[in-house]
Amino acid sequence: FYNEVFLQPGNMRSKIAAKIIQAIEKSKLEMSQIIDGLKILIVLDDVWNHEDVELFNFGESMTSSFRMLLTSRTLDMEPCRGSEVLNVELLNTNEASSLFCIESGLDLDADNAEVIDSILKMCGYLPLTVRMIGRLVKNKIQP
Repeated sequence: FYNEVFLQPGNMRSKIAAKIIQAIEKSKLEMSQIIDGLKILIVLDDVWNHEDVELFNFGESMTSSFRMLLTSRTLDMEPCRGSEVLNVELLNTNEASSLFCIESGLDLDADNAEVIDSILKMCGYLPLTVRMIGRLVKNKIQP
């Protein structure tokens, strides 16, 4: 969805903002026409604010049966109507070690335990980070 915004020298900020909003609304309309009538899942990862989600508010005229899955690091004290909050905790030490070893291809033995524990602490026991670093390690040790 690409809509050009043509700006002229001397445009005021309010005119620039209005042109950008028009382009966004046009893109939303085009997207709603494409997905209308389809059953789809829209996944928005690492959402920081309501405005990000609002881009996918296609209005009441949609006949699609679509759902949205949002991930965020921030707790929304006023979630949208009809939404459910699922709090995902950090991995514990055993879970993080197991995930790291699966992704890196390393064995959790006495030789690697201290290094792996240090890596996991730097990752903050965050699942995505542990997985990503494990894969980086695997790519570095494979010829």
